[in-house]
Amino acid sequence: KTGFRNTIKGGKFLLKGIQKGAVKGAKSFKQLAKKLGDKLKFDKYRFTFKNRRFKLEGHLNPWVLLANGEVEYVDQKDLTRSGSGRLGDSVIYKPKGADKGRHGYVIGEKAFIKDGKRQGSAFVEDARKAAKNTDNIESKELYQSLKDKGSAPKGNDARYKYISNKSGQPRNPKFRSNYFDYLKKTHGIELSDTAKRLLNVHHIVPNFIKGEKEIAEFLKAMKFNIDELENAIGLPTVDLKSMRGFVDDLADASKKINAQGKLDDALKAIKDKHKIDLDPNELDGLLKELKRFEGRSVHEGYHTAYSKAIKKSLEDYASQFNNTTSKAVQDMVKADFQDYINNIINKLKNGEIELP
Repeated sequence: KTGFRNTIKGGKFLLKGIQKGAVKGAKSFKQLAKKLGDKLKFDKYRFTFKNRRFKLEGHLNPWVLLANGEVEYVDQKDLTRSGSGRLGDSVIYKPKGADKGRHGYVIGEKAFIKDGKRQGSAFVEDARKAAKNTDNIESKELYQSLKDKGSAPKGNDARYKYISNKSGQPRNPKFRSNYFDYLKKTHGIELSDTAKRLLNVHHIVPNFIKGEKEIAEFLKAMKFNIDELENAIGLPTVDLKSMRGFVDDLADASKKINAQGKLDDALKAIKDKHKIDLDPNELDGLLKELKRFEGRSVHEGYHTAYSKAIKKSLEDYASQFNNTTSKAVQDMVKADFQDYINNIINKLKNGEIELP
């Protein structure tokens, strides 16, 4: 097989054919179904095999932006237009018991759980935050901008490209592993699996910028590659510095009771967030292993404010660079850009930038 062939029908994602890498480690059809279902983030899936052919049916529940500016995580079966559910599609949402359906656009296809709450892509989360503002003005404007891209099928395709460029740019699949390889080869640091799970390999320049044509061309001229190590920095997903303080305070009888409570809360947060059940007796060794990352900005979530600030700065640099033919001026822009990147890196290392 050369790859997947797929369609969406009746709220199910149908796949025929499979690449070799997807079956690695699967020793039965049941294992194969689970690997593919987990990989594709299906809420529900079923695997069948007949006449030497297989089929995986998976259920995708999309995020829909409604005309009133609300963002809903919906059940695929409640979308009444046939063939709907693809990113960018114009749909009618009519849940069971509703008198009539409401129009909307699919703005996200996947969800994950963070801190016990369901979340979507950066695009979805931006829309959800906008919907919390007075009268949903910003999210209503987003709905209108998606509507202005036209009716199906061309409008659906235009919306798909627009949303994908904002939140669905492909990532280098080795971005994370390349960073840990770099630590080992360059600095002799080989982290345990547990330590790695407490780190996020952060894109200094957000990955979605690859979909911003003018900035992407500017970065190419700067010979700066978003997918490579020059754009990577390891950031803790928990406050390592505070945890070190809790552990140290345990040795002080006057601080022990208070420190123990705070440490227990921190360990519970790690368990909830990463599904890691840490042994307090092993924590000191783990923190020593992660000493290099102590004090760095804590990578907690989508960090929308950070991404918007980076985008705005890069738009300014790109505009300066593109609006001059003077090589001297372009060289100055290039130097300023490199100083800007170095400054961001230093601030992340010193914990001066919040990434909520």
